[in-house]
Amino acid sequence: MQSNSGQSEFFDQLPYWEQRLLMWKKIRPRQSRFLYKYRSIDTEDEESLDRLRQIIVDNTLWFSAPLDFNDPFDLAMDFIFEGPAEEVRKRIDQVLKNQSVPFKKRKKRVAAIMSGKTLGSNFKEKLAQNLREHHPVHLSETGVCSFAGHPRSIPMWSYYADSHAGICLQFERARDTRLLIQSVRVKYSNKFPTINYIKDLEEQLAAVVLQKSKDWKHEEEQRIILPENGRRSIPFHPDALTGMIFGLRTPDETKRIVKQMANARADNGQSTPRLYQAVRKPGRYDLGIYRS
Repeated sequence: MQSNSGQSEFFDQLPYWEQRLLMWKKIRPRQSRFLYKYRSIDTEDEESLDRLRQIIVDNTLWFSAPLDFNDPFDLAMDFIFEGPAEEVRKRIDQVLKNQSVPFKKRKKRVAAIMSGKTLGSNFKEKLAQNLREHHPVHLSETGVCSFAGHPRSIPMWSYYADSHAGICLQFERARDTRLLIQSVRVKYSNKFPTINYIKDLEEQLAAVVLQKSKDWKHEEEQRIILPENGRRSIPFHPDALTGMIFGLRTPDETKRIVKQMANARADNGQSTPRLYQAVRKPGRYDLGIYRS
């Protein structure tokens, strides 16, 4: 059983404990119980506070477009148009059919492309180049929300939580089987992904969008990818936000503001996330997470 939006409707009808049990037994690859999102907080910047408020109080997650990522290689890929002549012919015909080109016109266009009359003898490379040029358009429309694998990563606190002065938010999948169940682990590789437009696109794209350079392996990232939802806020179930972890250096003022936002949730009749504190373990390069 694979996690996807279609199966979320089935999970929604089950009690919480049955959802957890079924997710553990049936979903493969097996998913972690919690997802984590590290956040920097600038108490002097209203925009920074508003972004945090949108998560804690408004219960929405921001889905970025890959073009906005700090890694320009993220979701990047190359395109080729290679295969036996008959498969190439079928793919070109299918593309034209998807564009509602009538059968007789399709037949003529396909023949002209295959003979080199329309695009020249290197028409395969020209078709691949056309795909490369349109790829950024698709990236601008795709929505991605990233999560970390666990809350004890010293580098993650440094990179994404203002050198341990921010917080880390904890989300429980089984509390929101509509959205969070769609998160999938990123795979890391040194091989740059290539899409052959002749072969099955869905299978290839599913692998590519979850692939990153091994340089990022320490992040243990998991992500939700929603086509046509780039640069949008998507609501999650309020109960899914189950914890908020303060870093080693989180200032008292930041803690006060976070607690204030938690109280606003309670005023709205929503569940209150548990508060935790990250602490340095003596004599080790390790963090402990304890109830605050």
